Amino acid sequence: MIEVRSLNEGGVMRAGESLSFVIHDDAGTTDDLQLEIILTNDEGNSVWNRTLSDPPVNEELELLLPELEAGQYQILLRVGAAGSATSQKELSFFYVQGDYAVAGLSSYPPSTLPGAEILIQTDLEVPEGADPYIRWTQGDAILAR
Repeated sequence: MIEVRSLNEGGVMRAGESLSFVIHDDAGTTDDLQLEIILTNDEGNSVWNRTLSDPPVNEELELLLPELEAGQYQILLRVGAAGSATSQKELSFFYVQGDYAVAGLSSYPPSTLPGAEILIQTDLEVPEGADPYIRWTQGDAILAR
């Protein structure tokens, strides 16, 4: 099993940050393991990949990604004996340059009841020239974009 420790689904990574993960192997099947790492852009095109033979197991590993353009990416970490994957972890994330923050959030009306419609407005702090979008979610459900 692969456990990613420093990034959640839909999370943010910046230049110079590393991806922290652990390859768990409780069964002791560490012979001839290979770790395959594939990075794709939001169009599904591979932008970077690496294969590592005999990666350390049951200890924290750090992966420094290459310099990327700002955007959405998918990373696939796949580990197994040569030629057969036994475990994989795939995450979608955003690679950003600069700091992004929600400086304020207001709603009209200021209070509401379940099922009522409201207007929500945000005040964003973003790098100059950035064109961000807001995605409202509740749990796994996307409410609006």
